[in-house]
Amino acid sequence: VATQTPLWRTILLLWLGLSALVTAIHWPNIANVVFPDPDDTLRLIQVRDWLAGQNWFDVHQYRMNPPLGGPMHWSRLVDIPIAAMILLLRPLLGPEGAEMGALILVPLLTLGVAMQLVARLGVRLYDRQTAVLAAAAILMASMVLFQLRPMRIDHHGWQMVLALGAMLALLDQRLVRGGVIMGLMLAIWLNISMEALPFALIFLGVSGLGWLQDNAQRWRLASAAGTLFVASAMLFAGTRGLSDLANYCDAVSPVYLMVLGLAMLACAGLAVVNPANRFVLVGAFGAAGLGIAAAAAGVAPQCTTGAFAELDPLVRQFWLERVGEGLPIWEQTPPVMAGILVTPLVALYALARRLWSAPLALENRDYLAYALVIAGSFAISLMVARSSSIAVLIALPAACAIVLQWLARARAQTNVPLRLGMMLLALLALAPSVAVKGVMRFTPAQALEDKVKVAEACQVQASLSALNRFDPAIMLVPLDISPAMLYATQHKVLASGHHRNDAAMADLIRAFGGDDATARAIVDRRQIDYIGYCPGMWEPMVYERSFPDGLMARLEAGKTPDWLEPVKDPALGQFRLWKVRGQQPST
Repeated sequence: VATQTPLWRTILLLWLGLSALVTAIHWPNIANVVFPDPDDTLRLIQVRDWLAGQNWFDVHQYRMNPPLGGPMHWSRLVDIPIAAMILLLRPLLGPEGAEMGALILVPLLTLGVAMQLVARLGVRLYDRQTAVLAAAAILMASMVLFQLRPMRIDHHGWQMVLALGAMLALLDQRLVRGGVIMGLMLAIWLNISMEALPFALIFLGVSGLGWLQDNAQRWRLASAAGTLFVASAMLFAGTRGLSDLANYCDAVSPVYLMVLGLAMLACAGLAVVNPANRFVLVGAFGAAGLGIAAAAAGVAPQCTTGAFAELDPLVRQFWLERVGEGLPIWEQTPPVMAGILVTPLVALYALARRLWSAPLALENRDYLAYALVIAGSFAISLMVARSSSIAVLIALPAACAIVLQWLARARAQTNVPLRLGMMLLALLALAPSVAVKGVMRFTPAQALEDKVKVAEACQVQASLSALNRFDPAIMLVPLDISPAMLYATQHKVLASGHHRNDAAMADLIRAFGGDDATARAIVDRRQIDYIGYCPGMWEPMVYERSFPDGLMARLEAGKTPDWLEPVKDPALGQFRLWKVRGQQPST
């Protein structure tokens, strides 16, 4: 592409090519309606229910945990582009085609926005070549691309876009405009997920450090804090409503609005007073932070120990502590470890080299702020693996800048094998997971992973849709299958892996792991009509191994209790199903 071509147009062409490639790579999953994660399945079900007439403020899943429904905390903001795409495509493709179109196009459009923003960050800090490589490198960054692939319609892609928007706003030369945009980005992000909270603290904290360097920077912090509070309050009223003002810890609620309001007052007050002594300013920030934290702890003490503190211990042990994306780096596989570590560390190395001589120089202030955001995001990703997609995405421009330097040195080598080796190593800094996976491809661990993936084939729509020949019933199936059951059938389920429904989750685990009397008591109390699962999947294997005398282990061993009747139907494929004797199907 010619140099004079506008950058946005170059990235647009690049996005079209990458979109076609990513769609082709994932076409088998698209054709078989295999979602990347159960959350994506349940997100589509939530959109379906809304389009079918469920109240905007009501995000309960009423085919879960009958008759009360499964309480959810997801934001409607993520539903809007999915619903809009479905409504746009329905006249052309029909209901099913419109849904499939949304499953493909919404993540790809999110990918396009992310590519444009990361390119803008690259050209803002470096040059056009770095910007284009940073946008293209998303294809190699598995931690990032997983969240932007077709069928991945949950909220993680939009969180990444908002993080990039906040990063660009932090570097905006117009201080008030930058603060307003940053506050808006963080408010939308918080409304989508409370995972934004530590990132918001990073962006506001870096803005505060900027104030210590330059007195004028106080207006960026004050405008960001003010916009964050006002926009959060408006989004809370507009998406959550005012009928439920309980202090939830897993979503924006009154206690968090109080915190944001107090932070706004503190930042605005200090900006107006503008203490001349920087030690006084730091002390005032510290005192305000401690006071706000104390006020929050007094209003909602349950939130001081995290959003999952009140989970049933059994749910914590057999669900939360086994959700890989929420675990720290030392509990990840080698490819994931590499994906979390390498690119941010390369970026921080590149920035450290630049800042070493003059970290506080005027021309380096933006790079210092950029490095601090990467470092903070990287620290979060070490504790929560799914946050690595944000850290890696923000780090791509700095990593690409030094990779281009390494490639230039490699090209200068006259020894061809050495030149190719150096170029390969340079590019692997942008694709570390791919390199580690290549090494591990034929290890026993990989063979086990492939075996589990084969077993997961019964989650596809073709296997479960055979159940639609039965009258509507309540199904006891593992947590990870429940969203697929809701998507493919008319039936109800007890629980899925979503923590507000933890009482039902605990009953599900106790039923599969309990002895005959325990399982039957839960089945009767919950009015379960059928019990089913996919043999060989990870979750049933966990129940079988953890409870050798439990229901799951007995079913796997062919020791069917006399109160269960096997359902023989070739159309079910690998899915195994038993009817509860004497139980009339519920409605």
